[in-house]
Amino acid sequence: MIKGVVFDMDGLMFDTETLSARFWREAAERLGYNMPADLPPKAIGLDAINTRKVFEVVMGSQFEYFKVRELRLKLEQEYVEEHGVPVKPGLFELLRYLREKGISVAVATSSDRSKLDRNLNSCGAAGYFDATVDGTMVTRGKPEPDIFLMACSLLGIQPEDCLALEDSPAGIRSSTSAGMTVVMIPDLVPPGDEERRLAAAILPSLECVPEFISRVNAGER
Repeated sequence: MIKGVVFDMDGLMFDTETLSARFWREAAERLGYNMPADLPPKAIGLDAINTRKVFEVVMGSQFEYFKVRELRLKLEQEYVEEHGVPVKPGLFELLRYLREKGISVAVATSSDRSKLDRNLNSCGAAGYFDATVDGTMVTRGKPEPDIFLMACSLLGIQPEDCLALEDSPAGIRSSTSAGMTVVMIPDLVPPGDEERRLAAAILPSLECVPEFISRVNAGER
């Protein structure tokens, strides 16, 4: 029985992974680095520390990660202020469905609090969530289970009664390790063998989630 749903944020609720990849490369270029186009997607779902490790494998230990990151965040913020945060299809329909069904809702994101609040408030989604967990609230980020365990705890629901919605391999491993049912809705990174094995379902969009929840809660799969 699904009593709670925990959403990832970037790439799942908002089409921000595309923006992030764009501005990682632009920020790197402005600071004199040539960043391969396929590098930012490799760090999707990871916190800043683990992202740095991934980047330095390719860019080298002399890569000024935090300097580039600061500029990337500035460029992304300027874009969102001008254009708004791009919302994924089906988000609000799903949130209204969950509210109607009395299913509790949380966010568990590797992003920091300022980005979390910015995104939720800018599109009017903040009021739908019973709990929010950002990457600064846990010691170990994804793919460790800590952030999803905290989200379930804040909802007051056992992990086995919660559904995780994720787009990234790191998030799939994190929520599975927490003992949750997980649905993958791929964004920039297609599902591999591990994701297909771990996920209860791989769906094309958030628009398909209400039907999945309805089937599970009716005892179907």
